[in-house]
Parts: sequence; structure tokens; C-alpha cells
Amino acid sequence: MKRFLVLFLMVAFISACGGGGGGSSSSTSTPVTNQSLAGIWTGSFHSTVLNATYNVTGLVSETNIFRFLSLSTGGQYSGIASVTGASFSSTMTGYSPTGTTFPNGTAVTSFKVSGNVSQGVALTGTYSGGGDAGTFAVNFNNAYNTPSSLTIISGNWSGTLNGSTINVAISDSGIVTGSSTSGCTYSGNVSTIDINYNCYNITITASSCGASSGNYSGLATLTETAKQYDTLLVGVSNAENSVVMEAHRQ
Repeated sequence: MKRFLVLFLMVAFISACGGGGGGSSSSTSTPVTNQSLAGIWTGSFHSTVLNATYNVTGLVSETNIFRFLSLSTGGQYSGIASVTGASFSSTMTGYSPTGTTFPNGTAVTSFKVSGNVSQGVALTGTYSGGGDAGTFAVNFNNAYNTPSSLTIISGNWSGTLNGSTINVAISDSGIVTGSSTSGCTYSGNVSTIDINYNCYNITITASSCGASSGNYSGLATLTETAKQYDTLLVGVSNAENSVVMEAHRQ
């Protein structure tokens, strides 16, 4: 009887402490894999306040620095996104379309953006700021998955901006020089971000341009109009001004 009582107490004690390996379980959480936002993205922003839709091209680097550009209006959004799983968010700077202001009367203001990413497929989400709000949807452009190099982007380029023709030369070492028919002169530098992908950092100093003079920085990429790498898309900005331009190889 004593042996039975002792054995019973030992079993009860071991069970209470989780003995035998069956009395407790440990849960392990699956690590979250963040989707990549990087790419060239084409689609549109739709303002539910203004009931207007704008075609945009998005440039997102491997470090989640982004630019969404409207070639038709000259408007631009820029920022750095945070990604958790398939969700992303950012506080971005919005530059209103050329010659206009946002609904709150400002030309440069802060926006909130959030959405979802399907890596290498699509981005969707919402944005708000400046008295404006809306939705966006863009699709991945496979041109992003082509290599970048200073040799590839080098050459003579020509485009138009606010009625002026801009001619720019990019050297094999990434040095930028140029001028416009309105009297502006340009200097700067282009550099690769990741040579496996078609996205570049670009800095420009604009001189003799009146209120538009100053130092600008942003992103650039090469797209195709008639043949590969024949079109240069640039989005740069500073605290006061934004430049969106498409140029063609000469």
C-alpha cells in the first residue's frame, strides 16, 4: 500500500511538472517573408476627391526608395516604404501637377500611403494627403529585370519640359551635362544601384532656371519605345520643386 501511494504521488508530481514529454507543447511561429516592392510599375492613381484618374509609372529601388511619376501631368510622389509580409506603408511627399495645387492649396505636401504587394506582379493600395485621397493599382514591368550599367545609360538624350527642349549627355563614367532652349544648364551624376536591375540614382544641379534652379535628386530608368534602352525616364525633386521627364536617345 505504501509503495502504491509513493508511486501515485511520484506520477502526479511528474505530470504536474510536464514530465514525460507529453504534458507541454511549444509553438513555433513561421518567420514572415517580406515581399519585394522593387520594380518598374505602370498603372494609375484615382482621386476619389477630384474624380480623376492619372496614369503613372512607379520606380522602386532594391532599398524601397520609390518615385511615382505622371508624365501627362508632371506630378510626382516620392518616399521610402516599409514592408511587412505583403503589406507596405510610407509617408511620402507629393508634388502637384505642373501649374496646379492639391485641394488644400499646397503644391508640395505630405501624404500617407499603404497597400499590398504581390512581388513581381502588382501593387494596390490607398493614399491620402493635401486634401486629396484615392486608390492606386500598378502592374510590374519586366524591363526592371534587365541589367544596369553606366555604359548602357550613357549617350545623348533629348526631351521636353514645360515647353522647352532639354538636351543631356551622360558619359561612360556617369557625368551628366546639358542645357535647355530656355537657357537652363544642367550638371550632375548617374550611378547604378544594383547592376542586376534597371534602376539608377541620379542627381542634377539646374542653373540659370529662375525659381527652378537648385539641386535635385531621384531615380531614373530605361524603357523601350522602339528598341531596348532607347527611352530615359527621370523623376527628381528637392524641397520645393519636382521634375518628371522622358527623354529619347539621339
